[in-house]
Amino acid sequence: MARPGEHRPGAVRGADLTDAAGALARILPATVIGVEGCADEPLWPEEEALVANAVPKRRREVAAGRACARRALALLGAPVCALPADADRVPRWPAEVAGSITHALDYVAAAVAWQRDHRSLGIDAELLGRVEPGLEHLIATAGERDWLAAHPEPRRDELRTLLFSAKEAAFKAQFPLTREMVDFLDASVVVWEAQGAFEVTFHARALHALPPVPGRFAIGAGRIVTLATL
Repeated sequence: MARPGEHRPGAVRGADLTDAAGALARILPATVIGVEGCADEPLWPEEEALVANAVPKRRREVAAGRACARRALALLGAPVCALPADADRVPRWPAEVAGSITHALDYVAAAVAWQRDHRSLGIDAELLGRVEPGLEHLIATAGERDWLAAHPEPRRDELRTLLFSAKEAAFKAQFPLTREMVDFLDASVVVWEAQGAFEVTFHARALHALPPVPGRFAIGAGRIVTLATL
């Protein structure tokens, strides 16, 4: 276990529920701890309300996500504790910790950091093809649609998913700070493919004071994983 305040970069892969070929590890800065691919473990009593009416599949996803989160907290040197959700369904992380959890079918991951390094963060994973052809107008601005159109169709499938996931990760990063709901078209993404990086700018009036949200992405085993930090 890490000592309090010690940063240990990289991802720790657990058993089961992952085939992402370490995509998460490739996008973590040294100040963020990530864990992917945890098998589901029993939820803590304080967390049972999260799945009170859930089907077994959803229970397994939530349990695996909390298991990843607790392993990440231990590596960060933070308290390992129950992670119930608040009224907005945001996990209640320990004091001075920022964190995020994602589920994508058979994949689950969590990332945490000290708030002295990142006020908030968001992680997202999506299967390639998450956004079907012809539905770009639902998630992409006019400028983003022009950017997509400049690429051949096989690449567009990947890039549509990247736009979706980058905005999801940035939304998760901003929400604990602002508690503002925004639409996909309230944000625009700039992508630097060679660097595996992106930046999301929110245009919604409620978020006008929020700076652009930087992020990283990686692709593995038919899946995109994104991380956005503030």
